[in-house]
Amino acid sequence: MQLCDWRKNLNEMGREMSRVNFILRLAIPVVFCTAATAQSEPETALVERAVLEYSTAMDESRRDLQLQRFGIAEQLFRQCTEQVIRMGRQPSADLYLNLGNAAVQARHIGVAISAWRRALEVAPDHRAAKQNLEYARAMLPETVRRVHSERFSETLFFWTNWLTPRERQTILALIFLLSAVSYAVGINRKLVLLRRGALLFLGCWGVLELGEFSVGSNVSRTEAVVIVEDCVLRSADSENSAPRLANPLPDGTEVELVQARERWLEVSVAGRTGWVLASQLDVL
Repeated sequence: MQLCDWRKNLNEMGREMSRVNFILRLAIPVVFCTAATAQSEPETALVERAVLEYSTAMDESRRDLQLQRFGIAEQLFRQCTEQVIRMGRQPSADLYLNLGNAAVQARHIGVAISAWRRALEVAPDHRAAKQNLEYARAMLPETVRRVHSERFSETLFFWTNWLTPRERQTILALIFLLSAVSYAVGINRKLVLLRRGALLFLGCWGVLELGEFSVGSNVSRTEAVVIVEDCVLRSADSENSAPRLANPLPDGTEVELVQARERWLEVSVAGRTGWVLASQLDVL
C-alpha cells in the first residue's frame, strides 16, 4: 500500500466533501431543531457552537484556519455525544452524522468512519450516513478497504433496517399475544377461522423471529476503526516486535478484534492478524 497515495486521496476527499457539504447543512438543522425540546441547555449550547464553528470553517479561505475550525466543530459534536451517553440516552443518528462530517473535514477519517458506523447502528437505513461511509471507504487503499456486500439474510429480512430493536421486540410480543388469544378464543368458541388466524399470526411471528436471529448473527463480531495516521500491525504485543505488514495501517482502516491483552489488541485485517495499541483504535 502506498501511504503517499492515501494521503493524496484524503486531500481530494476533503475538497470533495467541501463541494458536497450540503449533506451536513441538511443534517445539522435536524439536530439543532430538536435540541430545544429533546436536549438539555448544555447540549443545545454545544450543538449551537458546533454548527457555528462548522459554518465559519466552510467560509474560511485559509486552509490551516479551516482545518482548525473543523477540528473544533468535531470536538464539540463529540462532547455532545458523550454528554448524551452520560445522561443514559442514545445519541441520535443525525448527531453521529454531524460528528463524522466535521471529522472528515478535519482530516480525521477514522473518527468519521466510526461516527457514521455508529449512526447506522442507531438508524440502519440512514441514507446520508450510508453515502458518506461508502465514499470514505472508497478512498482507502484497496489492500485494506472494507467492501460491504449484502448477505442474503439482509435482503430477505430487509424490514429489520426500518425499525429499532425495541420496536421489533414490541411487534414480536404483540403478534405472539394475538396468536395466543386468537387460538384460545377459537378453541373456546369452536371457531375454526380464529384458530386458522392464530396459526397465521404464529407463522408471521416465526418469520420475524428469524429476522431477529439474522440481525443478531450479523453483529456478533466486535469490530474497530483505526483512528491514527500510521498504525503499525505487529507480530506480538510489544512495541519492539516486528511489523506484520510492509506499511502501517492507514487512518480509517476497519478491523475485526480477535483478543485483548492489557494495552494491546489482536486484530484481523485483509486476511492477516497482528497486534496494535488499543489507543490507536476506536472499538465499536
